Amino acid sequence: MKKLRNRPNMRKIKILFISIVSFFSLLFCSCDSSLTVTISAGHPSFSYNANLGSEFIKTVSTIMSLENSSEIQSFFEPAELEKAFTQAGFSKVSARMDDKNKISVDFSPSNENADPFSVSGILKYDSHKKPYLEFSAEKFIAFYELMPFEFQSYIDMLIAPSFTGESMTDEEYLDLLASVYGQNLCDEIKNATIDFIFIDADAANGKKKSKMNLSLLSILNITGDFIVKS
Repeated sequence: MKKLRNRPNMRKIKILFISIVSFFSLLFCSCDSSLTVTISAGHPSFSYNANLGSEFIKTVSTIMSLENSSEIQSFFEPAELEKAFTQAGFSKVSARMDDKNKISVDFSPSNENADPFSVSGILKYDSHKKPYLEFSAEKFIAFYELMPFEFQSYIDMLIAPSFTGESMTDEEYLDLLASVYGQNLCDEIKNATIDFIFIDADAANGKKKSKMNLSLLSILNITGDFIVKS
């Protein structure tokens, strides 16, 4: 019989839950979210920006017993976000949140490439040493397996085929989400998109900027590989 692990304390739960929210593109956020990758001197840095969706706020409030807007603001305090990202192995972490529930997090890979993006193979480099992102179920599962038990438990709450390895259609996944979290939250996820913005400060003809847009659903229920690059 599998041995049960000790139950984590509430502060640890808070930090781990924030990590989940941040790492997976604030999965229940509204449609105007973006991940900007800036390449300078051959090194990438990341900036994630997202507005928390109303249904996501309701879900977090229910899970963590938050009763008002000030408690929600306190839950997503920048210092905790910075701590969560730093503990996960990222460097140069800076986080902020405004009074409209918009969260911004800046971070970079670790100098030793020991962060989850690098080790899982999500962050890669081409033959010219230019960084890019590669998403696949295999890489998401590798990311999952790099995380501690408690972190994995929260990933399990997302019931996303990209992390569980289960094969299902988008419709089946949306039906599952609706049955667990309700139709409103399901619709919020269904309509959400993420902009991936690359800024190449090393471009020969000056700074180069490119953008790719993906639906959140295509990431949560990924099929094949997605290459996101400048």
